Amino acid sequence: MNCRQSVALAMALVTTAGFQARAVVTEVNVSVEPKVSSAFVWRGEILNDEWCFQPTLGLQGSNFSLRAFGNWNLTSVTNSPKNTRVDTTLQYMTTTDSQILKAGLVAYIYRDSPSQGPDDTFEVYVRDTVDVLLLPSLAVYYDFSDIQGFYATFSLAHGLTLVEDTLALDVRTTLGAGDKKYNEAVFGQPEEDPSADIEATDVDRTALVDLTVEVSLPLQPRDGLTITPAVKYMSLMDSNIRDAADRTDQDRDIFYYTLAVEYAF
Repeated sequence: MNCRQSVALAMALVTTAGFQARAVVTEVNVSVEPKVSSAFVWRGEILNDEWCFQPTLGLQGSNFSLRAFGNWNLTSVTNSPKNTRVDTTLQYMTTTDSQILKAGLVAYIYRDSPSQGPDDTFEVYVRDTVDVLLLPSLAVYYDFSDIQGFYATFSLAHGLTLVEDTLALDVRTTLGAGDKKYNEAVFGQPEEDPSADIEATDVDRTALVDLTVEVSLPLQPRDGLTITPAVKYMSLMDSNIRDAADRTDQDRDIFYYTLAVEYAF
């Protein structure tokens, strides 16, 4: 195939893909959600125990969505090299009569200098939510880049309408677990070093990681605008992971608070 034929074929493929994309995604919704949080808690890690700004930008089509989430410190705290980052998620969703199925790819990009911060890393995931009472949901994540380990969550959620089309009370409980590669990479300690007065902790095993309970009050004063105050509680579950948290001066349990304002158009 000569160069001219290659160019013609590429243009035909791009044109065909464009028509297919317009056929699949007929409408794109945009959402912007600035949020403040009294802590940055992520899968059992307290990455920042002081106030943060966490904006989210989302693009939602009929089946595909793109979401970018960022975390910025609102104080001078530097207790973790992981506490300033941008997460970008590409997701595909489909539904059946009783299930909501999602699959996606996540890129975790750390904004710290390479000499101080962790390496950027990437995950794939699948999530299945059953559309029945309490909305049971199971999600499995696989980090195929830096960690090469699995993390999974099981959650239950329930909502109660307080004021029709205006105010609701939502409660969600999430239990997370990691395999031994994930737990060792995230919570593992260096080898015991008597001179540093730090004991090694064995987290090289598959175990429950964290339990999170969230209570929120989403308020919709007008179409497209949602204001959501929330209180959350996180507790580490595995005894060795709790010991590892002690040795790095991280709290085992934490209450924290968020306030989000979402505008969708």
